[in-house]
Amino acid sequence: MKAFDEAHDAVGEEDRLAAGRRFPQDESDADVTVNGDNSVMMSLPSGDHVVHASFTSHRPSPQNMARYAVICASNQNRSMEAHSVLSKKGFNVDSYGTGTQVRLPGPSIEKPNIYPFGTPYDQVYQELKKQDMQLYTQNGLLSMLDRNRKIKTAPQRWQESSEVYDVIITCEERCYDAVCDDLANRGEEANIPVHVINVEIKDNHEDALLGGRAISQLAQMVRFSRQQIDCCIENDPIEQSTDIDNDIQEIIERFVERVPGHPILHCISYF
Repeated sequence: MKAFDEAHDAVGEEDRLAAGRRFPQDESDADVTVNGDNSVMMSLPSGDHVVHASFTSHRPSPQNMARYAVICASNQNRSMEAHSVLSKKGFNVDSYGTGTQVRLPGPSIEKPNIYPFGTPYDQVYQELKKQDMQLYTQNGLLSMLDRNRKIKTAPQRWQESSEVYDVIITCEERCYDAVCDDLANRGEEANIPVHVINVEIKDNHEDALLGGRAISQLAQMVRFSRQQIDCCIENDPIEQSTDIDNDIQEIIERFVERVPGHPILHCISYF
Protein backbone atom coordinates (compact mmCIF):
# COMPACT_ATOMS: atom_id res chain seq x y z
CA MET A 1 0.00 0.00 0.00
CA LYS A 2 2.73 2.44 -1.03
CA ALA A 3 0.22 5.07 -2.10
CA PHE A 4 -1.27 5.22 1.38
CA ASP A 5 2.19 5.64 2.93
CA GLU A 6 2.97 8.46 0.50
CA ALA A 7 -0.26 10.19 1.49
CA HIS A 8 0.68 9.99 5.14
CA ASP A 9 4.20 11.25 4.40
CA ALA A 10 2.74 14.19 2.50
CA VAL A 11 0.56 15.11 5.44
CA GLY A 12 3.52 14.89 7.78
CA GLU A 13 5.55 17.21 5.54
CA GLU A 14 2.76 19.81 5.55
CA ASP A 15 2.71 19.63 9.33
CA ARG A 16 6.43 20.28 9.46
CA LEU A 17 6.19 23.22 7.08
CA ALA A 18 3.26 24.65 9.04
CA ALA A 19 5.40 24.51 12.16
CA GLY A 20 7.67 27.16 10.61
CA ARG A 21 10.73 25.02 9.91
CA ARG A 22 11.72 21.40 9.44
CA PHE A 23 12.21 19.15 12.44
CA PRO A 24 15.77 19.33 13.76
CA GLN A 25 18.22 16.63 12.77
CA ASP A 26 19.36 16.40 16.37
CA GLU A 27 16.45 15.51 18.63
CA SER A 28 18.18 17.31 21.49
CA ASP A 29 17.51 20.63 19.70
CA ALA A 30 13.76 20.43 20.32
CA ASP A 31 11.49 20.24 23.34
CA VAL A 32 8.60 18.01 22.23
CA THR A 33 5.43 17.24 24.19
CA VAL A 34 2.77 14.79 22.99
CA ASN A 35 -0.59 15.59 24.56
CA GLY A 36 -3.40 13.20 25.38
CA ASP A 37 -5.52 14.56 22.51
CA ASN A 38 -2.87 13.43 20.01
CA SER A 39 -1.58 17.00 19.52
CA VAL A 40 2.12 17.82 19.66
CA MET A 41 3.75 20.95 21.12
CA MET A 42 7.30 21.83 20.07
CA SER A 43 9.81 24.46 21.17
CA LEU A 44 12.51 24.94 18.55
CA PRO A 45 15.63 27.13 18.90
CA SER A 46 15.98 29.59 16.01
CA GLY A 47 18.95 31.89 16.38
CA ASP A 48 18.35 34.11 19.39
CA HIS A 49 14.69 33.13 19.63
CA VAL A 50 12.66 30.07 20.54
CA VAL A 51 9.91 29.21 18.08
CA HIS A 52 6.84 27.47 19.54
CA ALA A 53 4.75 25.35 17.20
CA SER A 54 1.97 22.82 17.44
CA PHE A 55 0.24 20.35 15.17
CA THR A 56 -2.04 17.35 15.43
CA SER A 57 -0.83 13.87 14.61
CA HIS A 58 -2.91 11.96 12.06
CA ARG A 59 -2.31 8.62 13.77
CA PRO A 60 -5.57 7.65 15.51
CA SER A 61 -5.45 7.50 19.27
CA PRO A 62 -6.14 4.04 20.77
CA GLN A 63 -9.60 5.03 21.99
CA ASN A 64 -10.57 6.09 18.44
CA MET A 65 -9.20 3.05 16.62
CA ALA A 66 -11.67 0.78 14.87
CA ARG A 67 -11.99 -2.68 16.38
CA TYR A 68 -11.52 -5.61 14.01
CA ALA A 69 -12.28 -9.31 14.36
CA VAL A 70 -10.96 -11.89 11.90
CA ILE A 71 -12.70 -15.25 11.90
CA CYS A 72 -12.24 -18.71 10.40
CA ALA A 73 -13.46 -22.13 11.50
CA SER A 74 -10.91 -23.16 14.13
CA ASN A 75 -8.97 -19.95 14.88
CA GLN A 76 -5.76 -21.68 13.89
CA ASN A 77 -4.66 -20.97 10.34
CA ARG A 78 -6.41 -18.28 8.27
CA SER A 79 -7.71 -16.04 11.06
CA MET A 80 -4.43 -16.27 12.97
CA GLU A 81 -2.38 -15.35 9.90
CA ALA A 82 -4.60 -12.29 9.40
CA HIS A 83 -4.42 -11.55 13.15
CA SER A 84 -0.62 -11.63 12.94
CA VAL A 85 -0.43 -9.34 9.91
CA LEU A 86 -2.96 -6.80 11.19
CA SER A 87 -1.48 -6.60 14.68
CA LYS A 88 1.97 -5.91 13.21
CA LYS A 89 0.45 -3.01 11.27
CA GLY A 90 -1.03 -1.48 14.40
CA PHE A 91 -4.65 -2.56 14.05
CA ASN A 92 -6.82 -3.23 17.10
CA VAL A 93 -7.66 -6.82 16.22
CA ASP A 94 -8.93 -10.06 17.77
CA SER A 95 -9.52 -13.45 16.16
CA TYR A 96 -12.02 -16.27 16.55
CA GLY A 97 -13.35 -19.53 15.16
CA THR A 98 -16.97 -20.47 14.51
CA GLY A 99 -16.72 -24.25 14.70
CA THR A 100 -17.93 -26.40 17.57
CA GLN A 101 -14.42 -27.81 18.06
CA VAL A 102 -10.90 -27.07 16.88
CA ARG A 103 -9.94 -29.48 14.11
CA LEU A 104 -6.34 -29.92 12.96
CA PRO A 105 -4.83 -32.35 10.43
CA GLY A 106 -3.83 -35.71 11.87
CA PRO A 107 -1.95 -38.75 10.59
CA SER A 108 -4.79 -39.32 8.10
CA ILE A 109 -7.98 -37.65 6.91
CA GLU A 110 -9.98 -40.09 9.02
CA LYS A 111 -7.96 -39.25 12.15
CA PRO A 112 -7.88 -35.46 12.67
CA ASN A 113 -6.63 -33.95 15.89
CA ILE A 114 -9.63 -32.48 17.71
CA TYR A 115 -9.49 -30.10 20.67
CA PRO A 116 -12.02 -27.94 22.51
CA PHE A 117 -11.76 -24.18 22.06
CA GLY A 118 -9.64 -22.71 24.83
CA THR A 119 -6.97 -25.41 24.64
CA PRO A 120 -3.68 -23.44 24.69
CA TYR A 121 -1.70 -23.37 21.47
CA ASP A 122 1.42 -24.31 23.40
CA GLN A 123 -0.26 -27.42 24.81
CA VAL A 124 -1.28 -28.55 21.33
CA TYR A 125 2.21 -27.77 20.04
CA GLN A 126 3.86 -29.92 22.70
CA GLU A 127 1.40 -32.81 22.23
CA LEU A 128 1.77 -32.93 18.45
CA LYS A 129 5.53 -32.55 18.68
CA LYS A 130 5.60 -35.59 20.95
CA GLN A 131 3.10 -37.49 18.81
CA ASP A 132 5.02 -37.19 15.50
CA MET A 133 7.52 -34.36 15.23
CA GLN A 134 8.57 -35.23 11.68
CA LEU A 135 5.03 -35.34 10.30
CA TYR A 136 3.86 -32.11 11.91
CA THR A 137 7.06 -30.30 11.00
CA GLN A 138 6.73 -31.33 7.36
CA ASN A 139 3.08 -30.32 7.07
CA GLY A 140 3.70 -26.95 8.74
CA LEU A 141 1.49 -27.55 11.75
CA LEU A 142 4.20 -26.99 14.37
CA SER A 143 5.31 -23.78 12.67
CA MET A 144 1.71 -22.54 12.62
CA LEU A 145 1.17 -23.36 16.30
CA ASP A 146 4.45 -21.70 17.22
CA ARG A 147 3.27 -18.51 15.52
CA ASN A 148 -0.10 -18.73 17.21
CA ARG A 149 1.25 -19.14 20.75
CA LYS A 150 3.30 -15.97 20.29
CA ILE A 151 0.13 -13.99 19.49
CA LYS A 152 -2.31 -15.18 22.16
CA THR A 153 -2.86 -18.05 24.56
CA ALA A 154 -5.59 -20.16 22.95
CA PRO A 155 -8.18 -20.31 20.14
CA GLN A 156 -11.43 -18.50 20.94
CA ARG A 157 -14.93 -19.32 19.78
CA TRP A 158 -16.92 -16.45 18.28
CA GLN A 159 -20.24 -17.58 19.71
CA GLU A 160 -18.82 -17.32 23.24
CA SER A 161 -17.57 -13.75 22.83
CA SER A 162 -19.39 -10.66 24.10
CA GLU A 163 -17.01 -8.15 22.50
CA VAL A 164 -18.25 -5.45 20.10
CA TYR A 165 -16.45 -4.69 16.82
CA ASP A 166 -16.63 -2.15 14.01
CA VAL A 167 -15.54 -4.57 11.27
CA ILE A 168 -15.68 -8.37 11.20
CA ILE A 169 -13.77 -10.15 8.43
CA THR A 170 -14.46 -13.84 7.89
CA CYS A 171 -12.36 -16.19 5.78
CA GLU A 172 -15.02 -18.58 4.50
CA GLU A 173 -18.69 -18.29 3.52
CA ARG A 174 -19.88 -20.78 6.14
CA CYS A 175 -18.10 -18.71 8.82
CA TYR A 176 -19.71 -15.56 7.41
CA ASP A 177 -23.13 -17.22 7.64
CA ALA A 178 -22.42 -18.40 11.19
CA VAL A 179 -21.43 -14.90 12.32
CA CYS A 180 -24.46 -13.27 10.69
CA ASP A 181 -26.80 -15.87 12.19
CA ASP A 182 -25.23 -15.48 15.62
CA LEU A 183 -25.55 -11.69 15.57
CA ALA A 184 -29.20 -11.98 14.52
CA ASN A 185 -29.87 -14.50 17.30
CA ARG A 186 -28.41 -12.14 19.89
CA GLY A 187 -31.32 -9.80 19.24
CA GLU A 188 -29.33 -6.73 18.14
CA GLU A 189 -30.28 -5.12 21.45
CA ALA A 190 -27.44 -2.57 21.54
CA ASN A 191 -28.27 -1.36 18.00
CA ILE A 192 -24.55 -0.94 17.24
CA PRO A 193 -23.79 -1.48 13.52
CA VAL A 194 -20.97 -3.72 12.34
CA HIS A 195 -19.71 -4.38 8.83
CA VAL A 196 -19.36 -8.11 8.22
CA ILE A 197 -17.15 -8.90 5.22
CA ASN A 198 -16.18 -12.31 3.89
CA VAL A 199 -12.86 -12.68 2.06
CA GLU A 200 -12.87 -16.24 0.73
CA ILE A 201 -9.59 -18.02 1.56
CA LYS A 202 -8.76 -21.72 1.11
CA ASP A 203 -7.69 -23.45 4.31
CA ASN A 204 -4.03 -24.20 3.62
CA HIS A 205 -0.82 -22.50 4.67
CA GLU A 206 0.02 -20.91 1.31
CA ASP A 207 -3.44 -19.46 0.73
CA ALA A 208 -3.58 -18.29 4.34
CA LEU A 209 -0.42 -16.23 3.74
CA LEU A 210 -1.90 -14.66 0.61
CA GLY A 211 -5.25 -14.18 2.33
CA GLY A 212 -3.62 -12.45 5.28
CA ARG A 213 -2.06 -9.93 2.93
CA ALA A 214 -5.37 -9.42 1.15
CA ILE A 215 -7.20 -8.81 4.44
CA SER A 216 -4.46 -6.37 5.42
CA GLN A 217 -5.03 -4.37 2.23
CA LEU A 218 -8.78 -4.32 2.82
CA ALA A 219 -8.33 -3.21 6.43
CA GLN A 220 -6.00 -0.42 5.35
CA MET A 221 -8.62 0.81 2.88
CA VAL A 222 -11.18 0.82 5.69
CA ARG A 223 -8.71 2.55 8.01
CA PHE A 224 -8.20 5.38 5.55
CA SER A 225 -11.94 5.75 5.06
CA ARG A 226 -12.14 6.59 8.79
CA GLN A 227 -9.33 9.12 8.85
CA GLN A 228 -9.99 12.76 8.00
CA ILE A 229 -6.78 13.75 6.25
CA ASP A 230 -6.19 16.96 4.34
CA CYS A 231 -3.77 15.55 1.78
CA CYS A 232 -5.13 12.65 -0.27
CA ILE A 233 -4.07 10.69 -3.32
CA GLU A 234 -5.50 12.57 -6.30
CA ASN A 235 -8.59 11.04 -7.89
CA ASP A 236 -8.68 8.12 -5.47
CA PRO A 237 -12.08 8.08 -3.73
CA ILE A 238 -10.99 5.55 -1.12
CA GLU A 239 -8.29 7.75 0.35
CA GLN A 240 -10.58 10.78 0.07
CA SER A 241 -13.41 9.09 1.96
CA THR A 242 -14.12 9.82 5.62
CA ASP A 243 -17.30 7.76 6.04
CA ILE A 244 -17.03 3.99 5.90
CA ASP A 245 -20.81 3.50 6.09
CA ASN A 246 -21.35 5.52 2.92
CA ASP A 247 -18.23 4.35 1.10
CA ILE A 248 -17.96 0.67 2.02
CA GLN A 249 -19.36 -0.53 -1.31
CA GLU A 250 -16.82 1.52 -3.23
CA ILE A 251 -14.05 0.28 -0.94
CA ILE A 252 -15.04 -3.32 -1.66
CA GLU A 253 -15.23 -2.70 -5.41
CA ARG A 254 -11.77 -1.15 -5.41
CA PHE A 255 -10.44 -4.00 -3.28
CA VAL A 256 -11.78 -6.58 -5.76
CA GLU A 257 -10.05 -4.69 -8.58
CA ARG A 258 -6.73 -4.54 -6.76
CA VAL A 259 -6.79 -8.00 -5.18
CA PRO A 260 -8.60 -10.39 -7.53
CA GLY A 261 -9.19 -14.00 -6.61
CA HIS A 262 -10.97 -13.48 -3.29
CA PRO A 263 -14.79 -13.50 -3.68
CA ILE A 264 -16.36 -10.94 -1.35
CA LEU A 265 -19.59 -10.93 0.65
CA HIS A 266 -20.74 -7.97 2.74
CA CYS A 267 -23.61 -7.02 4.99
CA ILE A 268 -24.34 -4.64 7.83
CA SER A 269 -25.45 -6.34 11.01
CA TYR A 270 -25.94 -5.13 14.58
CA PHE A 271 -24.82 -5.95 18.09
